[in-house]
Amino acid sequence: MLKNKIHIASFSWTKFVLIVIIIVLAVISLKQYSTNKDFNKKLKLNNEARKDTIEHFQNNEGLWVAEKKAFQTTIKEMNILIDDILHENEQLSTQIKSFKKPTSASSNTTKVSIEKVDVKFTNPVDFKFDREFQKITTHYNLYGKVNQFGIYDFRFLATNNQTLVTGIKKTGLFSTDFTSELINSNPIFLTSDMTNIDFTENQKRFSIAVFSGYVIPPNLKPTFAVGVGVSYHLIQF
Repeated sequence: MLKNKIHIASFSWTKFVLIVIIIVLAVISLKQYSTNKDFNKKLKLNNEARKDTIEHFQNNEGLWVAEKKAFQTTIKEMNILIDDILHENEQLSTQIKSFKKPTSASSNTTKVSIEKVDVKFTNPVDFKFDREFQKITTHYNLYGKVNQFGIYDFRFLATNNQTLVTGIKKTGLFSTDFTSELINSNPIFLTSDMTNIDFTENQKRFSIAVFSGYVIPPNLKPTFAVGVGVSYHLIQF
């Protein structure tokens, strides 16, 4: 009479370590693939943003809007973006680097142009004359003509480069503050008020994941298992 023999494989540390190594390499490869995919996607979007031109239009409220595609990056990739795209904007590059952890940054060029404005005197001058005046500085240019009736053909031009950075900035040796910093390159442009909102997402602690490996049951005999579990992140890096 034949008897069936059941062979129970004993626990092998060699197989356990080999499986762990395979799982770790698979996770690293998957993470690297996901990282490269995200990086290439952002690279494509940033190239589109670089080639994009500013568009002006009126919204439903009748206000004029300036719109242009935005760049996307991370703190780790920030220096790449600065060296590759923002190297010509020294004001914004320097301002970003002054923050410990910037969350958003923007730069815009504003031009104030007034052309051919006439201003009549309340009381004309008693004698006839006609003169021109002009003033050119590093911050503004103005030009106009004046006669016995008033100022005419008045023109004014001023340009300002405005940069805005929001994030965590050091305020002391061991202290930081979440703040927004706005810089105007032209001193005649004064920012009288500023409201900046930074939208963030709450970090998710719970997650569902597929796991595989050896588990240790109450009998203390390691057993290989594959399954789905819920995990909670105590510390995130």
